[in-house]
Amino acid sequence: MKITKEEYEVLYCIARNGLMDFDKLYERKLISINTIINKLEKKGLLKLSYRDGKIYGFMETPKGEKIITDKKYEMWFNELGD
Repeated sequence: MKITKEEYEVLYCIARNGLMDFDKLYERKLISINTIINKLEKKGLLKLSYRDGKIYGFMETPKGEKIITDKKYEMWFNELGD
């Protein structure tokens, strides 16, 4: 499975920093973050929680955790701090 660098950054940020607040994800526009998070959910890399029809929280799945440490993405992994 391939993901974009932007998708990887969001997945990494959620997994490593435990960020649950859209505003803190690199100060990106909310629309962009919602789109990326929905794509990651469709790919099975994130699990979303909903409250009153809105995204309430999210976390990486085991599949998402494997992507974070996949050798294909090692350059991005190192770039982001680990």
